[in-house]
Amino acid sequence: MSQRQVQLEKRVDQIETNLQGLQVGHLYFQTKLDDLPRIIADRIKPPPEVEFPRQRRCSTRHSESDFTNLLPPE
Repeated sequence: MSQRQVQLEKRVDQIETNLQGLQVGHLYFQTKLDDLPRIIADRIKPPPEVEFPRQRRCSTRHSESDFTNLLPPE
């Protein structure tokens, strides 16, 4: 084999090794991507349910005249 052929063989081997590495990396990241929705769901906690206090009604009955003093003078 000539010098050139040996160089080409080495280069082909390097490319094949790089390709295998890329395929392994692709598989790794693909599994990470597939797990992403589950990981996000685990990390994000839903907000606690907010309970509003029940409004108490005023026991006093008011007539319209009770509020007239609240209006600005005309």
